[in-house]
Amino acid sequence: MVLYGASDVAFLELDPATTRNMIFSHEFHDGKPYSFEDVDKASETGPLATGTKAPVEGKRVIPNKTRWVAQYSFDESEEWLGRFGEEGGLRYPIGNQVRYLIQAFLKGIGYQAIGPMNYTNNLSENIGMAVLGGTSELGRNNLSISPKYGAVQGQCASIITDLPLAPTKPIDAGIRSFCETCMKCAELCPGGALSRNGNPTNAITKEPTWGGVTSSHRWTERTKFEAQTPTVFRQSPGINEEPFYKHWWYTPADCSGRWYDICGSFGCCVSCPFSSGQTATVHGFVRATAALTPILNSYMRKLDDTFYGKEGRIRRDPKDLEAFWKGEVDLPRMGVDSVLSTNKRW
Repeated sequence: MVLYGASDVAFLELDPATTRNMIFSHEFHDGKPYSFEDVDKASETGPLATGTKAPVEGKRVIPNKTRWVAQYSFDESEEWLGRFGEEGGLRYPIGNQVRYLIQAFLKGIGYQAIGPMNYTNNLSENIGMAVLGGTSELGRNNLSISPKYGAVQGQCASIITDLPLAPTKPIDAGIRSFCETCMKCAELCPGGALSRNGNPTNAITKEPTWGGVTSSHRWTERTKFEAQTPTVFRQSPGINEEPFYKHWWYTPADCSGRWYDICGSFGCCVSCPFSSGQTATVHGFVRATAALTPILNSYMRKLDDTFYGKEGRIRRDPKDLEAFWKGEVDLPRMGVDSVLSTNKRW
């Protein structure tokens, strides 16, 4: 997986009572359901997907014996192009190519390898998988934050297989506790979408809560998906909404409902002190002390403000583009840096 370009890798075992619940019930691309069954081989019934037209008949059958997940992530470029969707954005089609290569390898050695129908993220709740697999922790922005790559961990993608894999374990690198005192992403979010309990004018809440999450979602075509899958259970705030993990509040509507939001794409990620670059002294200091000496966390936040500015790194700067055209910006291929080749942060 690293050879093909993955920056970090995790393995999980699918327990029907827990981790298997993070495999989606339906494929978002066409609304066709996934079904775990006691069969030998994966299969599909009904017409092949040709788009997102409803309704889609049939199902995609996943054998119960495919009990393991191999998950990989990409180290996303934090330079200007990585932030605004050009080079860094290409990690998604590149991610699909990596997935095909991994699936072909597993098939070649005699095992099944089940991936999403279309988009790399369409099979499972990948952030949850990354957290349980130990490549990252869940941050204030409800995204995964890696001790290696910070909050610009790119995408995470999962492949289900019957190749027995030794599960990796969750980590405590002090990132989540650091988020409690830092609050920089919430302070800089121009829409007030983070940690304000659904109202952008509310004060920022310091600690995470077990409160229920909203029924909203980041995908811009969620309404279309819900029209395709009317029988799928949906949470309704105040009615059937139940807490299931401890988190900080995130309000998609205040993030304008798009990844490329009003802050210029993932401003909450690039403003994170853990995304400051591994070559920066302050970043290494934060990583080394966050888990062991949390009393210094507020001081680390002040150091990040000193080195990188209180306004963070979410502003569009024409000088960045000028530097790119002059060849002064060293970017990894397609915004993806394989640790096999360089093992350093760009």
